Amino acid sequence: MDEENGVRSRQQGNSSRNTLASKTIRSSDRDARALAKHGKRQQLDRNFGIISAIAFNSIILSCWEAIATTIGAGFLNGGPVSLIYGFLLSWTGTLALCLSLAEMASIAPISSAQYHFVAMLTPPGASKLLSWLSGWITVFAWQSNIASVGYLAATQIQALVMLNYESYVYERWHGSMLFCAVVMVSICVNVFGIKILPQLETIAGILHVCLFFVFLVPFIYLSPHPTAAAVFTDFENHSGWNNNVVSWCIGLLTVTYPLIGFEGVCHLSEEIKDAPMTVPRSMVLSFVINGVLAFAFLIALLFGVPDIEGALNSPTKSPIVEIMYQIFQSKIAATAVVGLFVVVLFCVVMGMVASTSRLTWAFARDNGLPFSRTIAYVHPLYKIPVNAILLNALIAMLINLINIASSTAFSALVSLTTVSLYASYILPIAIMIQRRLRNDEPNFGPYTLGRYGLLVNVIAILWGTFAVIFEVFPTEMPVTAANMNYASLVFGSAVIFSLVTWFLYGGKTFQGPVNELDEGSVAFI
Repeated sequence: MDEENGVRSRQQGNSSRNTLASKTIRSSDRDARALAKHGKRQQLDRNFGIISAIAFNSIILSCWEAIATTIGAGFLNGGPVSLIYGFLLSWTGTLALCLSLAEMASIAPISSAQYHFVAMLTPPGASKLLSWLSGWITVFAWQSNIASVGYLAATQIQALVMLNYESYVYERWHGSMLFCAVVMVSICVNVFGIKILPQLETIAGILHVCLFFVFLVPFIYLSPHPTAAAVFTDFENHSGWNNNVVSWCIGLLTVTYPLIGFEGVCHLSEEIKDAPMTVPRSMVLSFVINGVLAFAFLIALLFGVPDIEGALNSPTKSPIVEIMYQIFQSKIAATAVVGLFVVVLFCVVMGMVASTSRLTWAFARDNGLPFSRTIAYVHPLYKIPVNAILLNALIAMLINLINIASSTAFSALVSLTTVSLYASYILPIAIMIQRRLRNDEPNFGPYTLGRYGLLVNVIAILWGTFAVIFEVFPTEMPVTAANMNYASLVFGSAVIFSLVTWFLYGGKTFQGPVNELDEGSVAFI
């Protein structure tokens, strides 16, 4: 009897292993078919599964952490009313954007994402120019994203130094140097630690959730609480804008910026197992999880801030550092908690460097950038685009120089990132709407919006357009050279530069996504 049980147990074990192997083969086959369908061959290792993909995208989003560091602009423009109701509006609109791009990612799980979606959906006559513009805008948007989050990490370190060393004299260029250090660490991890990056991002995802409760508990139990009316009905306008509606809309910047970058995992599509399903699922699940955490954190923060005026005018220049110091009444405790917060921001930058480098590599692979062959080089040992990593780090450092020129540098970086990414989202969704209205829908992947697709796409476009308009407004009045919002100037310059390069050489040499399996342009199905 024991022998029979042993045989049965071994058979069950073999059956389980065979089932797992069968699922792995099916997943691998689906990935191979998805790449082949779009004319691409496998060049990068697929190290990410569903859990690590969700963790990776959750860390890139880090919504509640972003709210903690951008809260000052919301208090200046609209106060609690702008933050709470603005967040709900922003989350709903951005969810529509997320769902729209998730559907496209299931059709084409390619690292180039938005640029590839545009090329795939646009009629041949306009495909090359629009996909060229989309590629340049998306690459620039993610380079700006690295700059904005790296700036956050650097300035929180600077704030902790000011909290603990009163003799320290604040200089904006110090923050820029700290930013360079943050990016250099991220480069090292992305190059030499690439094999363990999925595990690092999973650990960071766990820290992201655990730290949420570390912040939440003091707000609930250690702070005096205002009335519910003060939190849910109080409108504040300290920005200098005479029009309260405009001020409220500008305050949306605080709750719009934390929700962008939801498609970050798309740019790792060629390193994710069963990408046609895993990528869209990880996009939507990570967005929903982060949205719930962010809204809970926002409510707790508004009920738990002891002194809003003190936080906004803190000598540390960081409201969240001042708030934690007010609550704990201890520099050591505040430093420890915010220090863990900075660790999460480091992990965000690491993820963004990875995501942006894959996007840049994919665009260069299709000859969309100057020196494309050099940028698209994949290191034979590490199996990563090292040159693309270094290029993006350099450009992010240059963008971060805005910090030296402007006292409202962060608002400018946030606006620049949000406007650029929203533009990259709006273009493929607008084309998808046109295809749907013509009853000329593409062959969808396993993840589709079905009959709700057109409605979701329209909501996404309406919200995206509304948000972009107010992202470029100055956050304070009167406008001076020091507090000017340079987002529109920098973004406009990037678009003009991409058009100039198109007319100089792109229009002659760029053919859209290259078919690596056969010479000529890819035939989208």
